[in-house]
Amino acid sequence: MKATGTASAAERDRILSDNLQLHRMTARVYDTVHPHMRNSFEQRLQTKDIRRMVHAFAAEAPRRVLDLGCGTGNLTVQFLEEGATVDGVDMSAEMLDVLRSKLERVPAWRGRYRVHQRDIEGFLASNAGEFEIVSMSSVAHHLADYLETLEALAQRITPGGFLYLVHEPAHRTEMTRSSFALRRVWSIIPRGLDRLLRHTRMDSTLHREWEAQDTTFADFHYHRDGISMSAISQRLMPHGFGLAEASRYNAHETSLVSWLDNHWCSRFRYEQFQRTYFRAIWRRV
Repeated sequence: MKATGTASAAERDRILSDNLQLHRMTARVYDTVHPHMRNSFEQRLQTKDIRRMVHAFAAEAPRRVLDLGCGTGNLTVQFLEEGATVDGVDMSAEMLDVLRSKLERVPAWRGRYRVHQRDIEGFLASNAGEFEIVSMSSVAHHLADYLETLEALAQRITPGGFLYLVHEPAHRTEMTRSSFALRRVWSIIPRGLDRLLRHTRMDSTLHREWEAQDTTFADFHYHRDGISMSAISQRLMPHGFGLAEASRYNAHETSLVSWLDNHWCSRFRYEQFQRTYFRAIWRRV
C-alpha cells in the first residue's frame, strides 16, 4: 500500500473481483452472518444519527440520500422510515435482489427509492445529481482508495449536507491506548460471552463457512491499517466539511454483549485493532 487509503493498480482489480464474488456467494445469508451490524446497540446508534441528519432539514426541503454500497439495505430502509428519498447503489445484483424484496413489502415507500446496480465510480460518472446526505455502512474498507472516493462524493453533497460512515474498522493509530491492565483482562469477558451466545443463535455450519472465506482483498483496509478518520477529515476540509460527531465502539455479534462492553461497562472497554469500529458524521458548511 502506497499511502493511507491507497491500493496499487493490481490490488484494485483484485479488490473489485473478490468483492463481487464474496457478495454473490453470501447475499442470501448476509444479514445472518453479520449480526454485529444489526445488534440493538449499533442499530440504536444508526437510528439516532439518521434522525439527526434527516431532520436537520426543513420538512418541505429535499432530503435526498445516496446510500453507497447499500447491500441488503441496512441504512436504506432506515432512511426511508424517516421520510427521505433514497438512491441505493451496489455492484452486487444478488445483494440488490435481497434489498428489493424488503422494499417491495412496504407500498408506502414506492416512488421514494431507486436502486442502481453500479460500482461507485460508474454511478458518479453516469449521474450528475446532488444529495443532502451520502451514507456508507461498512463500505469504505472495501474500497481501493477510500480517500479519493470520499473526496469525489463530497463534491456531490449540498451545502449543509452530511457524509455519514458507520461500522468502519478504526485505524490502528487512532485508538485509545491504555496501560490499565484491568481493561485488558476485561476484554476477555465480552469476547468469550459473545462467542458463547453466538453458538446459541447462529447455525454453526453457516458460521464456519463464512469464517472460511478469504477476505484479504475484499476487506482490504480491514486487513491493512483500518480507516483513518483524521485522514478523511483532512481530505474533506478544503471542500468545506468538518467532523460534526464521531465515536468508537467494539463490534460484537450479540446485543447483550454490545451494550455490556460499550455502554454499561464502557469505562473498562479495551480498544483493539480489527475489533474497534467507528461511526462518524461530517457536515458541509
